[in-house]
Amino acid sequence: MWRRWRRRRAPSPPSPPRCVTWPSTATATSGPTAPSSTSWKDAMATVALKVEGMSCQHCVRAITAAIRERDPAAEVRVDLAAGTVHAETSLPREAVAAAVAAEGYTVAG
Repeated sequence: MWRRWRRRRAPSPPSPPRCVTWPSTATATSGPTAPSSTSWKDAMATVALKVEGMSCQHCVRAITAAIRERDPAAEVRVDLAAGTVHAETSLPREAVAAAVAAEGYTVAG
């Protein structure tokens, strides 16, 4: 009886960890770190922009990705019919407008 010889595969490399660790919001004191008095959610503000030139879901993804590239915790809502972008983010309004303009859209107000 003939045996089939099989090659042994090399073990696959370990996969990278799937969890994301965010920087601590604690403030340093003279002893152990104390929790911060304000959470990251308190620093978030809603920014509303009137944007011209949006017409499809590609526009929605491009604008959302541009804002989240600068603030990964941002929550972005785009209304194509009204031509508005609402972002709950810690970025100032000017930074959100610059991110949208960098994608090639006109920020009207």
